This record gives sequence, C-alpha cells and structure tokens, in this order.
Amino acid sequence: CGLLRCVSPSPSSQFFAIGGLDGSLNLLGGANMKLMTCLKHDLKAACAEAGETEIEVLREEFSGGSHTVPGLSYTRLANAASIKVPEERLAPEPAVDNDGVPRQGVGVVLWSPDERYIAVRHDGMPTAVWIWDIGTLALRALLLHRSPVRSLAWDTTAKGEASRLALSTADPILFFWSPLEK
Repeated sequence: CGLLRCVSPSPSSQFFAIGGLDGSLNLLGGANMKLMTCLKHDLKAACAEAGETEIEVLREEFSGGSHTVPGLSYTRLANAASIKVPEERLAPEPAVDNDGVPRQGVGVVLWSPDERYIAVRHDGMPTAVWIWDIGTLALRALLLHRSPVRSLAWDTTAKGEASRLALSTADPILFFWSPLEK
C-alpha cells in the first residue's frame, strides 16, 4: 500500500478506502483486511481499462449569467484519454497539514451512502474530483474545475444511479454531479 495519507470506512464498514501519499486509492475488504484493488489517478490508464466512452470527463464552463452571479455548469469533454489533468507544481518541500502530514497524494476520500461510488480529491490535482464506481472498480467520472475543490458531500437520501455529489470551490457556487445527468 505504501505510505498512507487518509482512510475512510464505507458506511457499512465492510470496506476501507485508503488514500496514499503516492496518489493511489487502495480498497480493503473490512472482514479480512485484504487488499481488493489499487486504483491509480491516471486518466489515460483508466480510459484504457474501462473504455474511453464509459468515463465522463466534465469541465466547469461559463454558461452566461451576470457579472455578480456567473452561470457555471459542466461541459462533457470528448477524447477523454487525451485530456491533461491540471497538476499543481510540487515545491521542494511539500506543504504539511496541521498534524505534520505532507499535503500530497490522496487527501480526501468520500463514500456515497450506498457504497456504489467513491469521490476522491488528489492534492497534486486540487482542481479535479475523481469518482470511482466500486461496482466495476473503474473510473466513472472526472470533474475539472477552475479553482481548487474545497469540500465534497454526498446527498444521503439518494442512492445508486440517483446518487448526487455536491462540491464547492473558491467560487461562490455549489456544483452537483449525478450519474443520471448526462
């Protein structure tokens, strides 16, 4: 597994998602604590594994609105395998959290209430949210933003294909993603 950055038990505690300093997302079976899979945050590799048409790559775009309330929405990008995910340049000494852990690799892991999806923010790619489908163990969506993602939360009332993720960035707008919205 490498050096660990964060851990998140699934809502049923049957699984654990572990974010690594190396940028990997490791899934463990809760009962036997065996490694089930290791997911890498590499869009080209994810497209080769799942099929480019199976992965939604969405980018935040202006869609009108006024100067005080900009209209922002997601636009689906074609040719997912060729898209470059914006990365933050690494300083010689990475920034550290309050507890002294380097701010690199997978910093946020959040399970959907029905355990179908895991939303991940990789600190080396702070403007992106990776959404993994646990049923297929493949990338389902990649959300690209103009500014770093600050927080994520799943709607606790929606399940399966009706799951809904809310996220905020430095912009004064709340973004939503759902597998139903294509």
